[in-house]
Amino acid sequence: MTKVIYNDYPWEEIIPAVIELVKEGHDVYQKWTCEHCGSRQSMDEANKFYTEGMCEECKKITNIQKNGCNYMLHIMLNNKHVTNEPGPKLHTVIYTIPGEGLQWQFFECMANDQDHAEEQCKNAYPACDVLWINEGTSRKMEI
Repeated sequence: MTKVIYNDYPWEEIIPAVIELVKEGHDVYQKWTCEHCGSRQSMDEANKFYTEGMCEECKKITNIQKNGCNYMLHIMLNNKHVTNEPGPKLHTVIYTIPGEGLQWQFFECMANDQDHAEEQCKNAYPACDVLWINEGTSRKMEI
């Protein structure tokens, strides 16, 4: 069986990023790895990050601030220009560029459909990997 390797990042890098995401109106949930048994844990409360956590598996305490953590992001997209009229509509494309880490980047364009939006994003960023495309009313998305 292959062992899963989780990506936990230093506290001092994660917290400023989380603060910015929360300011933008997104919900952020803390994830971390138990330093004792290695199981992946997550906190139930959005936008609150803890310095320690008790593992649900082994019941031991992990120093999250020392060992690092990551997060799950619920993105709120507020699409303007939403209309039932025929023709191009605003699309938001979330993508990454291989070799630049897992930073999500956003590309907005007017497109006839999601395939057209993906085509425009790939024309602008040929090396990109498209993760998700949104067209329509605001909604939450889990990554």
